[in-house]
Amino acid sequence: MTMRETERKAERATAEATRDRVESARARATELGHLADISELRSQVAALESEGAKARDERDRQGADAASAHSALEEARAAALQAAKDLQAARQDASASRAATEQARIEAAEREAEIAALRAKLVMLGADRRAPSASASPRMPHVDQTLESAETADRPDAEALAALRRRLDEVADQIAAATKAPAEPAPQSEPTVPPTKPEQRRFVPQLAAGQTVGG
Repeated sequence: MTMRETERKAERATAEATRDRVESARARATELGHLADISELRSQVAALESEGAKARDERDRQGADAASAHSALEEARAAALQAAKDLQAARQDASASRAATEQARIEAAEREAEIAALRAKLVMLGADRRAPSASASPRMPHVDQTLESAETADRPDAEALAALRRRLDEVADQIAAATKAPAEPAPQSEPTVPPTKPEQRRFVPQLAAGQTVGG
């Protein structure tokens, strides 16, 4: 009886030991599985950290590119605004130049009309004509001829002729000043003119060509 109980106890102890070994093996296997999972998770974390670092670098690079693009855009906007201001100023200058040129042309036309009226009055005062003298002006020979032929008239006519001559000189000076508008090209130098009488003064070359008195 005692022997049988001893064997049973031994069998139970063996079974318990076997069961403990199996459970220990299972626990070890589970531990090894957990360790493998931990290692895999660590590798995944390292990969994620690497991806995060790459993403941060890419974000920083894109941020630098965006800042550079924004700076270039601001510079382009400033340049466009300055170009628009320069264009507006150029348009205003061109408009002012055109207005000054048109005003100069109007004044020149008015002076030409006034000279034509004065020359017509000279024709009325000078009844006789003589050949041009050596001191006649090569620019306006017909006017000089009329003036010289009228010098033999009465004293009041001579005074009127002198006044008309002075007025012609004033109008000629005004036309010369008016033709010097900013938009107009500078006039070429005039050829040398032979000396005239002291009482004769210069006339504008533009008005001498193509204009005759009484003919």
